[in-house]
Amino acid sequence: ETTGAGAHAPGQFKILMVDDEELLLNMGQVVLSGKGYRVETAKNNRDALQILGQSRPPVDLVVADLVMPTMSGEELAHRLTDTHTNLSVLYISGYSDGVMLPGEESSDAKHLLAKPFSSTTLLKKVREILESK
Repeated sequence: ETTGAGAHAPGQFKILMVDDEELLLNMGQVVLSGKGYRVETAKNNRDALQILGQSRPPVDLVVADLVMPTMSGEELAHRLTDTHTNLSVLYISGYSDGVMLPGEESSDAKHLLAKPFSSTTLLKKVREILESK
């Protein structure tokens, strides 16, 4: 679909999905890897931090649930972007109506997907974020 210098090559990007819902992790893994992305999953923030610290090549995008046990997706994103400054974050949430996104004045404000979302919507949002890198 895309051609030229700005062509989007999914295989060059690595994505880490973090959610405590195994069904959502599995769906994300299947959908994103089916389109050529390199995908790792974590069912909690502790595992996400460990994967990110050991990941070679580095992770380009974290897809993180905003509401998780022990540490919010927002806190996770702050910890990750403090040490990995080139990392993009896509927040997902089943509670999007009242959710205040971190740095809503910034460009990250548009990086939120409300659950439930379709595989097409996920792919479109991931592609949009990664193409803007």
